[in-house]
Amino acid sequence: MPVPKNATDNLGFCFLLIPLFYYYTYMEPLVIKATNDTPRVIFDPDNDIFEVSGRSLPEDVVTFYQPVLDWLDDYKSHPRKKTEFVFKYVYFNTATSKLVQDILFKLENLSETGHVVNILWYYEQDDEDMYDIGLEFKETINLPFEIIAY
Repeated sequence: MPVPKNATDNLGFCFLLIPLFYYYTYMEPLVIKATNDTPRVIFDPDNDIFEVSGRSLPEDVVTFYQPVLDWLDDYKSHPRKKTEFVFKYVYFNTATSKLVQDILFKLENLSETGHVVNILWYYEQDDEDMYDIGLEFKETINLPFEIIAY
């Protein structure tokens, strides 16, 4: 039995939509409001915002940062062509530094898949500790990494 012409036309249209869906898959933003002990986190790919800022002294660092790491794992499945990731910590504890390094390694893995990833590390102009920490992180990863005073 022959296939009606309009059926094949619709089938072709569906194949055109599949690549569009792949490239424009919506990803729910991750927004975590800052507290006295935790940073603000905004990951919003539709608006090109990827930022962690503030103080990071959570009682349970792993529990706080696990949603961040999970979100980055999901993001790797359908990232933007370019990701500019902003760190703007005022202060963080030693436990946080391990999780920041985990975030940076995930971003480095993303760049290895052919996506552009830039790191912007902001520090308060007279905060030598945050400047030095930024330098240390810059040396541990293979990503464009700018250290910027504000």
